[in-house]
Amino acid sequence: YKLTISNKNFIHLPKNVLGNTTISQLILTYNKIHSIDDNAFTNLNKIQWLDLAINELTKIKINNLIDLVSLSLTLNMIELVKNDSLNGLVNLKQLSLAKNRIEDIECCVFDDLINLELLHLDYN
Repeated sequence: YKLTISNKNFIHLPKNVLGNTTISQLILTYNKIHSIDDNAFTNLNKIQWLDLAINELTKIKINNLIDLVSLSLTLNMIELVKNDSLNGLVNLKQLSLAKNRIEDIECCVFDDLINLELLHLDYN
């Protein structure tokens, strides 16, 4: 299943935002999301594609989505990628952090991304 929630002016994603669903694609583009609770995506066990592009995120912490294959964080306001930002994303193949304001990426951020094939960091 695919769920698109775009252009709704969301500013925050709370804990367990979608409950227990079996969606495989979640698109949250063109909102104004600036914060995401640590456990916002906890019960999205089957999610493979997560698109958070074109929001106002300044930091990220998306962890333990073991089926996630593609993650887009393009066109946000991320300045720092901390070492615990992407833990447990062992099947992630595509990651876009392009067009942010990244000035620093901490050590070991990409250690769990053992299947990563494509990383976009352009225009930072």
